[in-house]
Amino acid sequence: MLSKQAQRALIGWEAHSPRIITASFRTKQKKVKLNIIQSYTSTNDSDTEDKDEFYNRLQKIVETFRARDILILVGGLDPTIQDMNKSWGYMDCETSLKNKFEVLHELHEKGERIGVQASWQTIKDTLRTACQEVVGAKKHHHKDWITPETLGKIEERKQKKVAVNNSRTRVEKANAQVEYAEVHRAVKKSIRKDKKDYIDGLAAEAEQAAYNGNMKQLYNTTKKLSGKYSTPERTVKDKEVKVITILAQQMNRLSEHFKELLNRPAPLNPRDINPANEDLPINCSKPTREEIRKAITL
Repeated sequence: MLSKQAQRALIGWEAHSPRIITASFRTKQKKVKLNIIQSYTSTNDSDTEDKDEFYNRLQKIVETFRARDILILVGGLDPTIQDMNKSWGYMDCETSLKNKFEVLHELHEKGERIGVQASWQTIKDTLRTACQEVVGAKKHHHKDWITPETLGKIEERKQKKVAVNNSRTRVEKANAQVEYAEVHRAVKKSIRKDKKDYIDGLAAEAEQAAYNGNMKQLYNTTKKLSGKYSTPERTVKDKEVKVITILAQQMNRLSEHFKELLNRPAPLNPRDINPANEDLPINCSKPTREEIRKAITL
């Protein structure tokens, strides 16, 4: 049964087989739909032909949806089927977690008894280690216009916040809150000053670019002033099209790529280009004052 909100958002549904059914819903974005596939995978006792037919049909259904739409696949997939592993694949993080949790399973089989807190700490460390190895740590990007002095005040504010949370008595908490409020006001004031200086600098750059006739710099500076300027970070991938998250490995991959791109062997059949019969009338003498003045004004 669907709720009233889901019934209003429902576009339609279709039963492709006794084991596969799809439904499409509207979203808040007009050009994006939510597609849900409910599947019941074949059991291990089923014939190989039935399994192949099921996954081939499921693959064709997935390919019918647009790439910009949201796709949710509900239902388990049989990990013992090699073809499905190749076409759909499993995330490296899941594989890493499986390998790491095998150690916990071995400890359980050996009968080693540890406390609840130690067990939870082991599980938490396992999850964190696997995610850092595969996905990588989150990068915190500060605004370019924030000065080091402001960053120092922000760090001081974090410490004051920790002091407020760790206060044991009401008097200590009240004093810590007063100190935190003072540092918080100082951070806000410093950020406003940094942003004003940054905008004034961009305005001066735009004015200078307009005076010199540099339209490209003027366009980029205007986009920065309007707040619609962004420099997307392109991911670095290896030869197997896997994303590289570690900086050292990214630098090695870039170095390897440009070595292969630039250090190419000489052509086997070089072109025979005859020299020109006449030299072009190019003036190679020093420029005159009038030419320099004309180039500067342009």
